[in-house]
Amino acid sequence: MKKIKFTLPLAIVATMLVFSCHKDETGWKHNDNTVRVRQAAAITTLNPYLAHTKYERVPSDLIFQNMMNFDYQALVLSPQLIKAAPTAQDITEGEFTGGQSFTYEILPEATWDDGKPVTGSDYEFTLKALFNPKMPTQRFLGYVEFVRDIKVDESNPKQFTIFTNKKYFLNMEAISSLPVLPEHIYDEGGLMKKFVLKDLTDPVKAAPLAADPALQQFADAYTSPKFAREINAGSGPYKLAEWVDDQRVVLAKKQNWWGEKLAGQYPLLQAYPDTIIFLPIEDDVAAIAAIKDESVDMATELNAKQFTELRQVDFVQKIYNFFTPPTYTYFYTAIQNRNPKLADKRVRRALAQCVDMDMVIKDLYDGLAERVVGPFFPDKKYYDSSLKPIPMNLDGTSKSPDDTGWSDGARKLLADAGWKDSNGNGTVDKTIDGVVVELKLQYLYTTGSTFSENFSLLLKNNAQKVGIEIEPWA
Repeated sequence: MKKIKFTLPLAIVATMLVFSCHKDETGWKHNDNTVRVRQAAAITTLNPYLAHTKYERVPSDLIFQNMMNFDYQALVLSPQLIKAAPTAQDITEGEFTGGQSFTYEILPEATWDDGKPVTGSDYEFTLKALFNPKMPTQRFLGYVEFVRDIKVDESNPKQFTIFTNKKYFLNMEAISSLPVLPEHIYDEGGLMKKFVLKDLTDPVKAAPLAADPALQQFADAYTSPKFAREINAGSGPYKLAEWVDDQRVVLAKKQNWWGEKLAGQYPLLQAYPDTIIFLPIEDDVAAIAAIKDESVDMATELNAKQFTELRQVDFVQKIYNFFTPPTYTYFYTAIQNRNPKLADKRVRRALAQCVDMDMVIKDLYDGLAERVVGPFFPDKKYYDSSLKPIPMNLDGTSKSPDDTGWSDGARKLLADAGWKDSNGNGTVDKTIDGVVVELKLQYLYTTGSTFSENFSLLLKNNAQKVGIEIEPWA
């Protein structure tokens, strides 16, 4: 059984702690071809570019598809909407010299629900929507900021080429992993047709375009309830069948779905259940009660200690399989470097040294963890094994040897950065732009995640010891 993996500073690669029933052997009380999934938070949208939590992205991934997606059995990126993975071609001349090009060909069978083909123009529209400066999709641009242009083959609209302005070892992964939207549904009025992707991706040309009212009109329509909730039109195997706020979201498998006949050749086109029901059960205790009552078929990311204890219960073992597979999901703490309080790397380092990862692993994940450095698994060729994890170090002495080149404790790092408790109230302060500012920070944690909440409290308590006041905020 593989252990989950943690990484620091301020990022944690986790596994899913999963239950799934094995109905064949136990006389499970449900005999239909339906999967009932417990999730730790309610779903508010199925639009892939408006979703803010992983709980919304899971059902969204069953409705929308990418050019490529991760095969969670083989743990590799595999074709989903395309015939085969593209090959990177270095660009040695022209305006994108130094970049790369990637040519894709969408499966000829791939269609939208109304029978219209999925084409390169749909992918082009998706990119233009992301680069629309009026859209609330800016968080995605960090993954594709190197994209500069697209060319759809005039003789074969299912073939297109993406051009980037630089090389990056995850170029293909990033541009292949975007959910594709049907242009004719999400832009009925053709508002984005007047814009050229190459102009939207060029900061100089994009700036004056931001004043064009068509961009705002499109953004207003896209973020309206119509496309945030009512219409969820993708090329994937499932469609929305029912949505009851805070109770359930039901997906039904499409009749005569185009990918069915290709599932033997393309594993990511396999779709077995007729119905999938997502049930928001935020409290772990309530989730465990639902498991024991056989009200759910699958439960993910339960509290590690409760998971371990439940695994020892005989009658539960007879009903469910227990898994702790590694995933490509990771917990992390994002730091706003533009905040004057956090602009100095010594302050950020001090925060990292306030985290006791030994305690996190032992108490928050019941020992089901081992440390890694960075948001990558050690089996990846680009994992840097020379990097060392940051130890807990408040006062200049750490629980483990510090091979990172930083020997000072968090308290001294703060003092060196000019943060001192001048008024004796227990919180360090500093004069910034003529104003005395205390080092008070808000820490946003994921609602419904016991781990996230407990981690925020652990960080709060340790940071307080060196004069940093942290307010956990859901």
